[in-house]
Amino acid sequence: MRLFVLILVTLIVAISPSAAENDLLSRAEFTQRFLAEFQERHPDIDFDQVEDGAISFGESADSDDRGMMFTDYAFDLYLADPTALSNIIDRWVAALPLDGEIDESDAANRLVVVIRPPDYLNVIPESQRADLVSRPFLGDMIALMMLDSPQALSTASLDLLEQNDLTVDEAFILAEANTRRLIGEIYSENYDGIDVLESSNGLVTALPWLPETCRGGVANFAMMMVDREYLMQVDMTNDPAAFEIFMHTATEMILNQESLGTGVFMCVDGEWNIAVPMEQLNSPRSKSQSPDR
Repeated sequence: MRLFVLILVTLIVAISPSAAENDLLSRAEFTQRFLAEFQERHPDIDFDQVEDGAISFGESADSDDRGMMFTDYAFDLYLADPTALSNIIDRWVAALPLDGEIDESDAANRLVVVIRPPDYLNVIPESQRADLVSRPFLGDMIALMMLDSPQALSTASLDLLEQNDLTVDEAFILAEANTRRLIGEIYSENYDGIDVLESSNGLVTALPWLPETCRGGVANFAMMMVDREYLMQVDMTNDPAAFEIFMHTATEMILNQESLGTGVFMCVDGEWNIAVPMEQLNSPRSKSQSPDR
């Protein structure tokens, strides 16, 4: 697991700080190494690091069809085996469409939705932002339509929908079924009542958007989007101690801008609510809100 899991385990089970590896690359350092390797191996491609875990690429800096690659999962693999760094980079070099167009075939069966914060759009080239397909979700989070492939997720555009004779409403209907089918197995690791979730296909942040996640009959729970690969979840009623630790950890991470989300999603009586931390820890501001579908 990544560093946030190490932090979580430290808070929950009081692991000694000396147990952490001090010689590992940080997430930012890992992305910089990634970027340097790609630039060296493909000097004819323009690469640009847009945040710690994201790199854009294209034929030139102002290309309209620049792609995006995210190093979150690659960083996970590196932390699991630091000696495999070169092999991990080799895999990403071989998999990404650096010298050709992104495969947009069979889009109707590949459209999916992920939840992202609004500032995620800042990593998309400005010329492409108006063409993206998204809807408001909870708080300021958005449901962003993507095109799934074995190698990566790429943003879906209004032009892509038009090419496939799809309206935005039709595309979101298809995306719900596709997301449910493509999300793959959900893996969970429990830390004294707090579950850390990831999916086999990297679509775990779609879980809050799927209607069956929060519905009547589901026990009340809280969920936070840690990053593009992980969710953190806890039962709100049966384990008060775990819920208290969850809220403190989540609030601290959000206020320190160490999480993907800007609030904690709470499923209460089958309805989503969102708790948005204020400046003081343990004093979240909560409001009820229904996702816009």
